Amino acid sequence: MRRLSRNVKNQTDQSHDVETAKTEEHETALKSINFWINGTLYTVGPEYDLTISLNTFIRDGPGLKGTKVMCHEGGCGCCTVTVTIPDLVFHKEKTFAINSCLCPLYSCDGWQITTVEGLGSQRTGFHPIQDRLARFNGTQCGYCTPGMVMTMYGLLQEHRIPTRQEVEDNFGGNICRCTGYRPILDAMKSFASDTTSQNGGCIDIEDLNKHLCPNAGKPCTQCEKAHSQQAHSQQAHSQMAQSLQAYSQQAHSQQAHSQMAQSVQAQSQANSQQPHSQLAHTQLAHTQTANSQQAQSQAHSQQARSQAHVKKGESHAKHVCPGLHIERHEQHWYQPHNLQTLRKIIQENADKRLRLVAGNTSVGIYKNEGPFDIFVNLCRVRELFTVEVNPHSVMFGSGLTLTNLITKLKDIDEMKQTNNEHCYFSQIVEHLKKIGSVQVRNVATWAGNLMVKHDHPEFPSDVFTPMAAVGAKVHIFDTKDGSSTSSTLSDFVNSVDMTGKVITGLELFQLTNKHKLRLFKIMPRSQNSYAYLNAGFLINIDAWKLQVLGKPSIVFGGISESMMHAEKTESYMKGKDLTDAIMMKHILELLRREIKPTKNERQPSPEYRHDVAVHLFFKFMLEICDKQLKTHKNDSGKTDLLRPISSGRQAYDIIGEEEWPLKQGMPKLTAALQASGEARYVNDLPHLSYELAGSLVLTALGPAVIEKIDASAALALPGVVDFITEEHIPRTGVNNYLRKEHFDMKPEEIFCSGTVLYAGQVVGIILAETQAQADAAAQEVEIEYTDFYCPLLSIADAVEERSFHDLGLTPIIIGNPAAAFKDAKLKTISGECSMEPLYHFYMENNVALCVPKEDGMDVYATSQWPDQVQAAVSQAIGKPFNYVDVTIPRLGGAFGGKLNGAANLAAATALAAYKTERPVRCNVNLNTNMQFNGLRFPISATYKAGFDQSGKINVVEVELILNAGHTPNFASTIHEIQSHLDSGYFIPNWHISAKIAKTDRQGGQPMRAPGPYPAGFIIESVIEHVARALDKNPVEVKELNLYRDGHTDINGTILKNCTLPRIWKELKKSADIRKRIGDISLFNKVNQWKKKGLTMTPEKYGVFFLPSGYQCQISIYALDGTVSVSQGGVEMGQGLFTKVAQAVAHSFQIPIKMVKVKPLTTQTSPNQGVTAGSSSSEMCVESALKCCEILNERMKPVRNKNQSATWTTIVSMCGQENIDLSAQVKVKPQFKADQIIKYHSYAVSVAEVELDVLTGENQILRVDILFDSGESLNPEIDIGQIEGAYVMGLGGYLLEKVIYDPDTGSVINNGTWDYKPPTTKDIPIDFRIKLLSLSPNPAGTRSSKACGEPPMVLSSGVLFALKQAVDVARKDCSLEKHVEFVTPVAPFTVEKAQQGCGVCFDKLIV
Repeated sequence: MRRLSRNVKNQTDQSHDVETAKTEEHETALKSINFWINGTLYTVGPEYDLTISLNTFIRDGPGLKGTKVMCHEGGCGCCTVTVTIPDLVFHKEKTFAINSCLCPLYSCDGWQITTVEGLGSQRTGFHPIQDRLARFNGTQCGYCTPGMVMTMYGLLQEHRIPTRQEVEDNFGGNICRCTGYRPILDAMKSFASDTTSQNGGCIDIEDLNKHLCPNAGKPCTQCEKAHSQQAHSQQAHSQMAQSLQAYSQQAHSQQAHSQMAQSVQAQSQANSQQPHSQLAHTQLAHTQTANSQQAQSQAHSQQARSQAHVKKGESHAKHVCPGLHIERHEQHWYQPHNLQTLRKIIQENADKRLRLVAGNTSVGIYKNEGPFDIFVNLCRVRELFTVEVNPHSVMFGSGLTLTNLITKLKDIDEMKQTNNEHCYFSQIVEHLKKIGSVQVRNVATWAGNLMVKHDHPEFPSDVFTPMAAVGAKVHIFDTKDGSSTSSTLSDFVNSVDMTGKVITGLELFQLTNKHKLRLFKIMPRSQNSYAYLNAGFLINIDAWKLQVLGKPSIVFGGISESMMHAEKTESYMKGKDLTDAIMMKHILELLRREIKPTKNERQPSPEYRHDVAVHLFFKFMLEICDKQLKTHKNDSGKTDLLRPISSGRQAYDIIGEEEWPLKQGMPKLTAALQASGEARYVNDLPHLSYELAGSLVLTALGPAVIEKIDASAALALPGVVDFITEEHIPRTGVNNYLRKEHFDMKPEEIFCSGTVLYAGQVVGIILAETQAQADAAAQEVEIEYTDFYCPLLSIADAVEERSFHDLGLTPIIIGNPAAAFKDAKLKTISGECSMEPLYHFYMENNVALCVPKEDGMDVYATSQWPDQVQAAVSQAIGKPFNYVDVTIPRLGGAFGGKLNGAANLAAATALAAYKTERPVRCNVNLNTNMQFNGLRFPISATYKAGFDQSGKINVVEVELILNAGHTPNFASTIHEIQSHLDSGYFIPNWHISAKIAKTDRQGGQPMRAPGPYPAGFIIESVIEHVARALDKNPVEVKELNLYRDGHTDINGTILKNCTLPRIWKELKKSADIRKRIGDISLFNKVNQWKKKGLTMTPEKYGVFFLPSGYQCQISIYALDGTVSVSQGGVEMGQGLFTKVAQAVAHSFQIPIKMVKVKPLTTQTSPNQGVTAGSSSSEMCVESALKCCEILNERMKPVRNKNQSATWTTIVSMCGQENIDLSAQVKVKPQFKADQIIKYHSYAVSVAEVELDVLTGENQILRVDILFDSGESLNPEIDIGQIEGAYVMGLGGYLLEKVIYDPDTGSVINNGTWDYKPPTTKDIPIDFRIKLLSLSPNPAGTRSSKACGEPPMVLSSGVLFALKQAVDVARKDCSLEKHVEFVTPVAPFTVEKAQQGCGVCFDKLIV
């Protein structure tokens, strides 16, 4: 796909071709499609694979790299673009956002597509959305940013003046791993009608659809001229519209074609005299080509082509229009315009594998269906887009997207309410809005959703459940005989054979005002997620007597493939009196027995789904019997958690103005370029001549031995060039991508040589002409295994089998723990806690591009560790280091996850390039990345603590077990865990032992705060347990045990400048902790089924500086005074480049715009350590400052002689005197022999949560953080780091869980469908961040402190606040007399929260 070329024809030829096609349209099917990207016309015939996505074409055809790709599932949003298409439901053009990765290219006929480049750029002026997102500090790594921009653009096209609520509802389909979402939402909500931002305001239609001047921020003069010329062409456009209408009314006559051709030709000539005019009715602003108006007149022609066959009410019996038919390699793509043509296509291809295409979103879930011979695009079959409102029912055509269905339901509901008629549509609307994301709902059809349910009964369809509950019927057209039938939804799924049939309509019937409907969806996270369980309940009831009239409808999804209706309970309830408490209990008991969930590895436990199903019906009964409730405590059971609009506050002191721009708050320097899509990542680099694409082939199971590898089927596929394995490693090369010099790493094979250590191990790399071909071929490589045995996956497995790595670990003993436990005055508790692995979920997957050259190889890698990549490639191909030049432009996130995996990928890609002598690029897809790349280490801990009656802890004993996987590489993380176990608490006596479990999984990798994150979780578990044993509030116990100045910590460091007590005191007061604890206590007493919890979390985080240091080279250009900086740190969103530029600008006293920080390359920055640990920015700034000192000293004599001269003059004089204006420095941190922690960061957070006891659903009501950042080098960037780290941390504590197949050892949930990082509605509703005032750090760079990782630890407060709510619920809702401390487990999912409440069935009393 690299050599896709835009087919922009000569404009005169284009007009002739389009009109010729129009004239012949009814005689022969069209063989190509036309569409526009940012105003440029593209014509595509059968030259591409019929499954190619719009995203692939956008990136590899026009080369518009601003549109990113990550998941290929429609789950991340970074591929978002907007499209303008004719809407056959509302009979007008609509513009909206879609996922380009799911959209088939050949479905885009007649579309106008806008990418982020079409909005604005640094040359043409940034669009207001791009500009505002940058100014609000809404970017970090920037990989997700173009998708965010286009999602907002789509919203503003649909709703010019949205509300803040509409904005928040719009971003469920966009994932950001860096920012924590708050600044993104603030930027987007600044466009809302009810914005509270002083820097915002609604956007004018002119500003929405035109470029702005890059300097003034106002409409460019050229744009104003174009706008004026557009006004003069309104009459011409009106004439064109009339021609279109006339043509639509005469669509099936040859005469119409002739008239249309003449009209278009005349209009084209008229428009060609006004080259800057725009299409009035599209309201799009694209950068037009020189002949843009000619292309626009063709757009009218294309729309006529599209609309000619969709005139409402026109009889399809007149003529069978063949529409579009593209054939490629015995595959066919059809686009019929009516039902009769569709029938003919299906009949003629009855013996072939046929796929009906509408939104195509199901391929994001079920990726391996097919291959198909026939694709039939239904987007122009006009009969499928009708909506008929009848006296007793409404019929919705199957072509309606979910968005259109929602809109129509709302419209009809409002009309019914106006007529005082009862309608339930509003409840269905709210349920449908929980399906997928806005981008998915904009193209996915309700009928497609039902067909997924039909073909995959296990699918928890959120269309099926509500529609089945209300008794809807689907209408089905049989292409065999032309007959139409209707069916209930249950019969449709269970008994209707859909071979040769098409869903044509959904009929919803009128209900009386005695009908009560309630719909539910329980999800692993707040939005854009499949259902753990969904339910729909409909009952016809006498409101006064509470007597059930007729048979109710009780529908569940997510129980089992077979169970849909609770038929026994439905039958039993008929005619029953719901005022009878005993009767109600019988009903619940019957339902309890009837529900029998089946086990599914991807789903929560059967016990959870069983309990919640009963609880949902209990909620419904509470609503029905509202007036009969015997206690007000039950009121909370009938309602769901309601999330208000989120907000945030950020506060810091403005200090150090004499040092500005250093210590000045500002967005990243490249923020606007990220928002415009101009920031380039490795996979955005232009494709090279003869470049090949690579795809990794992985083992499907392990451990085992490879018996045979057969790549013949893969190599036979079109475009496939080669398959590289360990056999192709040069004689001088080594099958190992690690070096012992790097943290004493054990060898790991680039390609498996025979012994499989784990599922997901790299076997080889397939090479093909395109990435799609390579990925498809990789799936065709067959591997036969022998000696396979059931894998050890968990710590429990390893303990049972006594499988451990021997790292020679010895216990750490501090004080005298043995004696302390013998103190009779102390109470003791024992417990355990555990934390599951986490995937880093950076938005940019691992990529490597290796380019052979005359004297070596250029390697472009997505790595935090360029030296490791250089070593891996050099070692693999058997060449010296100076043969390999590594460049890392920037990373789209990393968080520790781009270390070993990136080196493995680079080595494999380099071997492929070396063998073929061609450039090779390997862009690893998300599924593969999650299989082979290391995750955060799982860990378990058993503990024992001794404490007095006041809560003062005197001794703690901990045994740690770290699951390292198959290799102990990076298992040294255990030392960092041990050294941070104290966190913010002074405990004088410790006994810490550790083991490293050896399991059959991929080796772990560090992840943001690799040691402190689990360490904080463990000590907080101990503290909360102690408080529970004493029946004290944990806040009281924590405060009693806080570190203070003069204390000696767990590492033997005497603490100086310990600000923790001050932070605690200030935050406790500002967050009004005492009052809120009292309010929560009262809330919990009066609400049985809703509970709240609150806790404070302190932290002492040891910041270490890597001993290697970072190099910096600064060059000043004498002719204009600009400055270029090359240094050894990798920019991955943390603002490292910006802070370095600030330091340089401050040192030279020049505007920051004169400073450019260049991408890292090993040619200018060799022998660099890994960029990690949050201290890299400080160390790079330190080197830059030292470098500037050297240069300032060289220029000092010239300055002294010319004290009034400007910077440029001074520099020019230095150049004339041949003073060296380039300097290089590598500052290494100074350490004591036994200690690498340079200083401590201190912080305290407060977290308050609310829990729905019956379902486990929860929300974070408020989070306050007071953080000691010293004198921040850039407070805006640092606050962004704090927010982002905190939200990432809460993902690990509440949401994210990696699921392994117990039989093969492979990762099951290796995609966005069921791996769920936080989204915009999982963040705190009220999010307040403040940087501590007046707290300079004498040990830090310019008195600063690191802040990128410490907030991860603070986020454990959310888990423990939720756990407090669970503990309170357990007292209320279980029959236990003494409620034990529930074992803390991360992630504490909705399942664990609900099951932890221990709700007793006997407590379900209406």
